[in-house]
Amino acid sequence: MKKLSLFAILVILALIVSLSSQTFAQGRTKVHMIPREGYSADLDLMIKMEIGVMKLLLKKASMDVDIATTTGIPIVGSTEKVTDIMVLRNINIDNYAGVIIACLAVGGGGSPSPAVPPEVIEIVRKALSDGKPVAGNGNAPVVLAEAGVLKGKKYSYMRDPLTPTGTIRFTISAFEGAIYSGSGLVQDGLIITSGVCPNIEKAVGMENGTVRLTKAFIAAVQGTLTYTLPKKAQTMKPGTLKTIKLPSGEEVYDLNGEWDVIVENYGTHARFGTYPNVFRITQTGNTFDAIRVKDNPPPSPGRAGSPSLRGELETNGFKAVWLIHSSGESRPSKGEVSEDGKKIVIDDGMVRVTLTRK
Repeated sequence: MKKLSLFAILVILALIVSLSSQTFAQGRTKVHMIPREGYSADLDLMIKMEIGVMKLLLKKASMDVDIATTTGIPIVGSTEKVTDIMVLRNINIDNYAGVIIACLAVGGGGSPSPAVPPEVIEIVRKALSDGKPVAGNGNAPVVLAEAGVLKGKKYSYMRDPLTPTGTIRFTISAFEGAIYSGSGLVQDGLIITSGVCPNIEKAVGMENGTVRLTKAFIAAVQGTLTYTLPKKAQTMKPGTLKTIKLPSGEEVYDLNGEWDVIVENYGTHARFGTYPNVFRITQTGNTFDAIRVKDNPPPSPGRAGSPSLRGELETNGFKAVWLIHSSGESRPSKGEVSEDGKKIVIDDGMVRVTLTRK
């Protein structure tokens, strides 16, 4: 009887371990979303195009999201609402892989931001100290500034918060000691910021960074960086990367060939829309040029055979790169190459081009 009981106990323990292992293996990553609290300049727009977009992208990445505020009261606009709200004091950040903060068009613009709740500051500090990414959209970087985590870090905001403008006279002292780096997507270690939310896009026509910020946050949670540059091309495993060896012995990416392209016009160029094309890149040594293989759709005047970009490479990617607009204007741009050399993103502040090797 004792032997039978011992055997039964062992069987039960084995089943418990097995079930626990299966639960863990099938578990989904969970992240924490904090919407800013206070008066919103356009609550319906922000619920739909900020919180809604963030939740959709996170869901597509197989991530569950818990949303919490200090009160736990549903966020309700005229036509849109968020009802699945938890209370911040009940949130244990140990249960989450990262924190993303939605601005909800609260604060910023011509009026100072409301005070940041101490519960939010505590969560932000704890997440970063535990090595978890924290992202802030639109006016939300002020939360990171108030938490004191931006000192010595690069960040994004719709304007330099330490410099008054003709229409905005106040400054935000919490940003002192941090490094303002423009209004686009900025990532410095585990801190990810973007200075333009849907409301700012609607008000002044700047590019909304919600999608890019959320995707960068997802990549950081997953432990990878989108379009991360390798330290040296020659450190890649043989056969995984096309390279060209220069007379100096240095190796650079080999970009020769045709690439599928998505052209995204935004800001002052938004009227030209988003459309596909194909670029043919010709590279000699570390310099390259590209032409359009197809005509751009109207109203963009670019024609097949016209130059589309040029640049110079170094071992870790682009040394310099220029987008050449349909008008023939050549604009200095920011460019990044994926680690496997099969994807390129180039952005000049008005046009973003994503190239994928055919």
